[in-house]
This record gives sequence, structure tokens and C-alpha cells, in this order.
Amino acid sequence: MNMIQTSISQYSLPDGKSACTCIAIEMSSSLLKYLNNNSDNINIQQFLTADRLQSMILAGSDLYNSLKQSQSDISSEVEHLSPEEVLAFLHSSKPDTSSSSTTT
Repeated sequence: MNMIQTSISQYSLPDGKSACTCIAIEMSSSLLKYLNNNSDNINIQQFLTADRLQSMILAGSDLYNSLKQSQSDISSEVEHLSPEEVLAFLHSSKPDTSSSSTTT
């Protein structure tokens, strides 16, 4: 397998140094979707391209910034978020697609 390089890194972006977990979750999600949709014809070298890596870095940084802006309890000094914090945000930001909601 070849090394994949992009023209940017997470450190090229504002707040990118703190977006590690969000970038990893974006890449993991993208990889799982690819594997699910291509289970009969998996070509990991076709999936892992410089363009895809760069788009995952950008998407992860955007996710981090969205999470940071939406959470008043996350200070601007936060260096890293746990996977649980990111996944909870993603779960809470999904629109409710159920036809009825229940309250407790």
C-alpha cells in the first residue's frame, strides 16, 4: 500500500489541531459506508485517495467547529474531545424522523 498525502493537514486549518477525534469519526463513518455499499467489490486503494483524505480533514474540522459553536460548555481552550462527546453531538443534531415523540 502506498502512502497518501494531501496538500493540507489538520494543522493547516483554524482549530484543526483540536479536531483529531472529529476527523477520525468522519473517516471511520465514510469507510464504514463504503464497505457497506461495496461489500461485493471492495477496493480499499480506490477508496483511500488524497482527495478523500483531504475532504475528511475538512469535514472533521467543520464538525469540530459546529460542535464547538453549539456547545456553550465547551471552552475555546478545549484541545480535544472524546469520541463520546462527538457521537452524542451527532446523535442530538439529527432531525427527529419519528412521527410521534414521547416525553418522560
